[in-house]
Amino acid sequence: MRHRLSIILCLIASAAALIGCRQESLEKEGFQLYYSGVTNIGPNLTVNLTAHHFGGEPEEFAITEVKFGSDAYEGPEFTINPENGTVTVSGVPETQAGDYTVSVSCKVSGTVHNYPDIIGVTFFKGVPEEIKVSPDTLILDLSSLKKDSQANDTTATITTDGDHIAVTGYRIANVRFADEVIDNIASPHFKVSEDGIITVLKNDSFKIGTYSVDLKLNTSSFGSESEVGLFTDALTVKVVSVPVAFSYSPDSGLLEEEDGVATSFTSAVPVMNGSPEDVQWSIAGCTPANDKLLIDPQTGVLSIKEGHGLKKDVTYVVDVNVRNKYSTDDGLTIKGAYTIEVVGYIAPIEHFGYTGISIKQGLGCSVNPDAETDREHIRHYEWTDAEASYAKVLVLDSKTGEISVAKGNDLPVGNHEISVTAANGKTGGEVVAIFTLEVTENPYYFTHFSYGNNLGLSEEQTDGVSQFRVKSGEELKDLTADIQFSDMSEEAKAIATWSMENGNKLNNLSVDAATGAISFPAETGSSFTNEAMGIALITASVTDPEDSENTFSVTVPFCVDFAGKVNGVTVTFDPFVLRANPKTGGRSSSAMHEGVADDKFLIDFRRSFNYYNIHGTDSEGNAFENGAPNKEGGSFLKNIWDKFTEDTGLNKGNYGAKLPVSYYNGSIVKSGEILSATGIYVDNTAGTNQHTVVVNPGVWYTDGWADGIFTGQMTFATDGAIGSVNNGGKRAPIAIWLDKDFEE
Repeated sequence: MRHRLSIILCLIASAAALIGCRQESLEKEGFQLYYSGVTNIGPNLTVNLTAHHFGGEPEEFAITEVKFGSDAYEGPEFTINPENGTVTVSGVPETQAGDYTVSVSCKVSGTVHNYPDIIGVTFFKGVPEEIKVSPDTLILDLSSLKKDSQANDTTATITTDGDHIAVTGYRIANVRFADEVIDNIASPHFKVSEDGIITVLKNDSFKIGTYSVDLKLNTSSFGSESEVGLFTDALTVKVVSVPVAFSYSPDSGLLEEEDGVATSFTSAVPVMNGSPEDVQWSIAGCTPANDKLLIDPQTGVLSIKEGHGLKKDVTYVVDVNVRNKYSTDDGLTIKGAYTIEVVGYIAPIEHFGYTGISIKQGLGCSVNPDAETDREHIRHYEWTDAEASYAKVLVLDSKTGEISVAKGNDLPVGNHEISVTAANGKTGGEVVAIFTLEVTENPYYFTHFSYGNNLGLSEEQTDGVSQFRVKSGEELKDLTADIQFSDMSEEAKAIATWSMENGNKLNNLSVDAATGAISFPAETGSSFTNEAMGIALITASVTDPEDSENTFSVTVPFCVDFAGKVNGVTVTFDPFVLRANPKTGGRSSSAMHEGVADDKFLIDFRRSFNYYNIHGTDSEGNAFENGAPNKEGGSFLKNIWDKFTEDTGLNKGNYGAKLPVSYYNGSIVKSGEILSATGIYVDNTAGTNQHTVVVNPGVWYTDGWADGIFTGQMTFATDGAIGSVNNGGKRAPIAIWLDKDFEE
């Protein structure tokens, strides 16, 4: 692996390289020109190469030629400040990797001087041409992956090929099982280290089958949100096992005796927990003995053919054995796995049906087979089409035939044709019932509302988050807000009730219980502060006057940005509420800063962290606790701080510290695993994403996903020095709505 840049490039920390010019007659004039700066970069990065000179005062700087190798080149990557000669080199995704030279001219004492090839720049690929994992396929026994297993952890190593910019970290992008994405955060199956070691973790949730792991490679050019550097199917893990369990459903059947009429029997297909390779089924025993009983060695289906001559009133209890490719002993035997009762007659199902029903959108219901259904002769119910869309939402009781759907379901409005099969235990004795489940529009069902914003942004640009900016206490007390966007019907609006829970700095805010309109009394102006974000949670509730079960409520944040100048600088985000799914992460727009040059502006989260819960709950349904990380008695943020310590080994017990949500660790820029474990941070890396706020995917989970508002105070530097950030101007210019159900 060639990794030329990993040595010379940490872009920010690289030692300046002085690049000299051809001097010849220039030395005679006592004038020399040099450039300093990093000259090895990747795409999406921007660096400034500063001109240095000795003797004379140069002016009218210009780029006279750019070459790629030995060929002339024209492109957007190279520009020059004509006044001071600073050359800006900006990589773009389309930039071809390789060596470039830049020729510069300037005027000294009225004379134009040319400096051929004075600057050399090497562009590296933003990501490797190829990523390899060794080994790229693992075959692991299920027992070795159990939490109580004493087996050593299994690992694989990532390597990269080709010249490319330095890799700053790796993360697991996706884990898929049977083409379904699994939650590797809530239930960790794999992890990857900063240096590219993938570890298969002990987890009792592993299933038999094939797992595919997608990797995300981060570089200085491309962060964790970019699709660049995403490598699908980088690692395949095949989990295998001997048979550990199997069952028939139903696990009993009826066989009619042959009284002048030939009869036969066929069981259901057993479901086995074990690897399917080279499966062999066999009958291990039958009580009483029965030489007419057969089993399909590949499927495990039990059968008795016509002409068996078996008599009624005898019950056969069958022991079944199964082996597979990985069995090293006699396999798995289950005694009494199936029971066959020989009877004189199996009555046909005379009637089986459901009465069609109608429900309102979003409401739950249940329906049983109709009164005429011949329940006495039905032994088993199942979906006729187990893959039908309704089978994923509705629940069918296999013993009673009851069908149910929970309140809050997402069954769309319209008619749904439901098909259920009932069986009597006799081959060919199945009866199918089809009925219609009608979902009608529910005038009281709604999902969202918003007060809009005063930023001049569309509802799409703000992701539906209510947000208003004020620059003084006078503006705050004069603020009013009415509902601007909602999917409420007119019927719902007419009976909706509204309430408010203050989160921060909006104690005097009031909401009209009948209309939802928000107003700010005159004394509200005293709440104005540049050091905090105004937060309130507004809840709308609608209950059908004729049906108390037909009720819905939605809670959304209402946010106010106190955006006055601090130390002569105005810092704002548009929009200033970032709505992000904690599972997938997100990135805000860049901070706007009036009163300070872009290359001198640094900003980071520092203090006053808070969490205002909306719908976040743990695995037992308990709502997460509001408050700061150091809240007495604990809070959701305290758990996040503890998680950061667990993942990094840093910040143990320091709940007042900024490290779990900061970009800098002292005077050092975080990278690799530490940056990936950081919940939220401000990206100060030069380039298109400079001064954006990043929500890292997968961090905001502690026995349940975050669902609420995070705020924190930032401080900023105006001299470009990291050491100045901590004591700089104080602002709270952005709030983060962590919404576990949000889809962009």
